[in-house]
Amino acid sequence: MGVGAGLLLGTAAFSVLSLVMPEEAFLSLGWRVAFLASGVLVAVGMYIRLQSMESPSFTGIKESNSEAREPFAELLRTQPKEAFLSLGSRLAEGVSFNVYGALSDRVGRRPVFAVGAVLFGLFDIPSFLLFNMRETVWIVLALVLAFGIIHPAMEGVLSSFWSELFDTRVRYTGVSFAYQFSGIFASGLTPLVATWLLAAGGGRPWFLGAYMMGAALVTVISVFALPETYQKDIDPVMAPDPEPEPAVKS
Repeated sequence: MGVGAGLLLGTAAFSVLSLVMPEEAFLSLGWRVAFLASGVLVAVGMYIRLQSMESPSFTGIKESNSEAREPFAELLRTQPKEAFLSLGSRLAEGVSFNVYGALSDRVGRRPVFAVGAVLFGLFDIPSFLLFNMRETVWIVLALVLAFGIIHPAMEGVLSSFWSELFDTRVRYTGVSFAYQFSGIFASGLTPLVATWLLAAGGGRPWFLGAYMMGAALVTVISVFALPETYQKDIDPVMAPDPEPEPAVKS
């Protein structure tokens, strides 16, 4: 909910400032007020994070003094496949922008994630056509399908899927690497790429649609190249001790 709540709060803050301030004052200084005010949220977030308890897996690693001294190097040495395929698995989700978590617990992470990516690839051109109809009902329908069903099918699975992919010693680094580096190419560059492709297509969505389909294809391939994890035990440190061997009578 963090991204959605942040976008909502940011939009609300800018809307209020633009209404209560003259346009010239808002454009010169007022819009900066929202960014400065967000520092309060940063402080609150840091406090919550520092007060949160670590999971038993990480606590067990720390207590046994077996932390990875160079987690990123160990990640690339021990789980390079999972690290780089995780980048690809987020491409469609980042390009498209969590109600499916329970479903993925029952049928698996990969099917739910892949269905979301496939639907994203198939729905991109129809969504543009619905927007171009310039009727509120069709625009709302496109938004609900894209951001209420298709995108959550991918985003709702990410935290569980990636956390289960990586070993405890490199889990934080693996998830962060996949999320942040994929964000550079998926989320960060997409506005620039989309603008360029729309201009190249004369305002028509065909080139952009092909780009989005390509992102969906990369994601589907990456997801099915990764192992299924929804029944994986990610807490080997806390696993129960095996039953003792029966005594051998002489």
